[in-house]
Amino acid sequence: MIILSTILVFLLTISIIVIFHEYGHYIAARMCGIKVLQFSVGFGKKIASFKFRNSETEFKICALPLGGYVKMLDENEGKVSESDKKFAFNNQPLFKRAFVVANGPIFNFILAFFFYFLILYIGSPGLKPVVYDVVENSIVEDIGLQANDEIISINNSKTLSWSSVIREIINNIADNKDIEIQIKRNFQEQSLGPIQSSSKFLNSKNILNDFGIYPVSGNSNYVGSISKASLAEKYGILQNDQIISINDKDTLTEQMVVKLIKYFYCGTDMKVVYILSFLEGIHEMIT
Repeated sequence: MIILSTILVFLLTISIIVIFHEYGHYIAARMCGIKVLQFSVGFGKKIASFKFRNSETEFKICALPLGGYVKMLDENEGKVSESDKKFAFNNQPLFKRAFVVANGPIFNFILAFFFYFLILYIGSPGLKPVVYDVVENSIVEDIGLQANDEIISINNSKTLSWSSVIREIINNIADNKDIEIQIKRNFQEQSLGPIQSSSKFLNSKNILNDFGIYPVSGNSNYVGSISKASLAEKYGILQNDQIISINDKDTLTEQMVVKLIKYFYCGTDMKVVYILSFLEGIHEMIT
């Protein structure tokens, strides 16, 4: 199923790129008064085709969706009537032919710019910057950073993920600025630091570890989200809860949580001991 969906996404992506590229050629040809005979998405056997009203161009979809083409009237490719010679590609001035040829790649640049803007606008998924633990006698322990703290900004620049935390730390070090970390702890926001800037961190392979931060990773025992109407929601487990044990068995990773739930949950009562990542104290639940 994953392979099939990957192939479908790939074909859809190729088709979008091809359509936009060929449309660049098509619109340029029309602007230059060149007659366009065919606009094809794909190669090989024709699957479907249509024409717009009062349009001489046949738009078609072919069996092999790995490319496409725009076929223009051209004396080099067939006989052209005397009345249509002025609409043929080969009879156009050099600047018009160059414009038609170049407009396909130009439209690809426009498409790339649009998708880049879309990614920046929508954002990309990332792990919330919640601290799993800190190294004893490290830089961040000295300024008071603790396990379960959420880093919400660096020098007043918001940090929504670990990648943005790393980016802001590096940018401030590159600008030779001391680093002040804003965190959320027990629903309260506060500032820690500053940490003195040092260029030695610019060559770091893992700047978080060098600072003494162990981040909550995708393999942690923190709850990322809760499905609606699920048992977890029914019994009060919340997003950002940390499951530290099941039936007195420690759960340090996601795999351990899944394994123990499968092992213990056989239609009988199961006691789950968990701790909220943003509250102090251990809570027991009977499920």
